[in-house]
Amino acid sequence: MNVFRILLFFPSITFSLLSAEIFPWPIIYCFIYFLFHSSLCKIKLNKVFIPLIIVIFISSVYGFYAMQFNNMDSDIVRSVTAYISPLLVFDTIIFCSEKELIKLKKSINVVLYFLIILGILQISGLIRILTPVLKFMVPRANSVSLVEMSGRGVTLLSSEPSRAAYEIIILYATWIYLNNFPKKLQYIFDIIIVFFIVFIIRSSEGCLLLLIYLFARYRIKFAIAMTVLFVFLIPVLRNFNNRAITVFYTILANVSFSDVYYILLNQSGFRLITLIAAYKYAIFHPLGGGVGLWKYSSVEALNETYIDPNLTYYFQGGYIPVRPISFLSSISLDMGMLGLILALYILNPIFKLLKNMKDPIFCFVILFLFSITLSGSIGEPIPWICMAICYKVYKERSGAFQIVGFSSRIA
Repeated sequence: MNVFRILLFFPSITFSLLSAEIFPWPIIYCFIYFLFHSSLCKIKLNKVFIPLIIVIFISSVYGFYAMQFNNMDSDIVRSVTAYISPLLVFDTIIFCSEKELIKLKKSINVVLYFLIILGILQISGLIRILTPVLKFMVPRANSVSLVEMSGRGVTLLSSEPSRAAYEIIILYATWIYLNNFPKKLQYIFDIIIVFFIVFIIRSSEGCLLLLIYLFARYRIKFAIAMTVLFVFLIPVLRNFNNRAITVFYTILANVSFSDVYYILLNQSGFRLITLIAAYKYAIFHPLGGGVGLWKYSSVEALNETYIDPNLTYYFQGGYIPVRPISFLSSISLDMGMLGLILALYILNPIFKLLKNMKDPIFCFVILFLFSITLSGSIGEPIPWICMAICYKVYKERSGAFQIVGFSSRIA
């Protein structure tokens, strides 16, 4: 059980068993947990999940029908797994025992320390000899930095630097919330994580996510500090061979909103434009394009943005099938506005935490919502795992031992 508890935080480790970049470790973890911990060995399901699960099932049936009768390629099994996996582990942790919660919190400490040490070893090139081992565990991983190839940094145990940054930022934010350090110590840790993301992982997407998190924590103070810092650093930023710094320098050097928009559109590769396409598609296609049929619906959605594909280096020559990056954008594409509304309904208790802006949970909720809406990957479980852990701890600290909003379950 300890092994699978740790593997929850390494979704990119597939041991080359799947073509997918995210392994369903959460499903395996939940199965083992239910097997040994659930009373009478009955799996319990949260009622708030049922409407979305029904829509996923119906949309999958439609996808299967389209595949059989219209000779279309389908990705139903992988798509359904990607949706169910984070929801299942979220529900399991929300109702896990106190003993299990303690073990999960300890696992976060171990994983975070390990990843920071691994990142330092990768950027230094000291573990180059372990490349075959890392590539066996994570096919797209690397044991050294990618600076010479693309100006990006290390991958840790993820498929790319952007995903590595995404995961470690959420783990760091969880670690900060769980430990409740004194403010002066938090400032030191924040400086360390900023240095780690900017100079070791070197991900522009990671920098943006970290900026969102720190702004939610410090708000006006952070905005003023960043403005002053950028004024002094702009003259020297252009000399760095660092993808994250290069992107931010390019944005800062362009004051026109339209210029910044097209810079982001181009520098984000397929990410920003697929987000725009997915959410717009949900508005005009309330039932979506069907689970498993993203290879067709994504191209249709991209074309309906009426954005010239030649404005982005990724799509020069015409749009190709690309799945939206975030959980909610993927739901929007596959299940339309109906699926999106049902997903937001599940998150209603999380939205309620935004009322108390002075509580430390506020900035983590902002980070979580941003990550599942505009960043990450469809089946990425780490935001859901960490949100469930923080939610339970928040309720314990506030004296509300009943998990309000998630209290109705059926056997």
